[in-house]
Amino acid sequence: MKIYQSRIGKKHQTVVPMEVRESVGIYEGDSLLWEVNEDGSIIVRPQRSKTEHLARLNKKLYGDSENASQQIQKEHQGWDE
Repeated sequence: MKIYQSRIGKKHQTVVPMEVRESVGIYEGDSLLWEVNEDGSIIVRPQRSKTEHLARLNKKLYGDSENASQQIQKEHQGWDE
């Protein structure tokens, strides 16, 4: 487990450290869920719909949409053999 630090600014905002953003794949405009436990601990996690998750996974695996379409067609051709 790695621990990262950020500060709360004047407007009660904080910056998610780059290493955290990159490791969990969160981007500008994403929503975060904040869970506060009875012991005072806080768990922060990205809120994603299944559609967003699949779209990002597709982009990560296949790149742009044209390349993805070609790759999917190749996969489908393999099913017929």
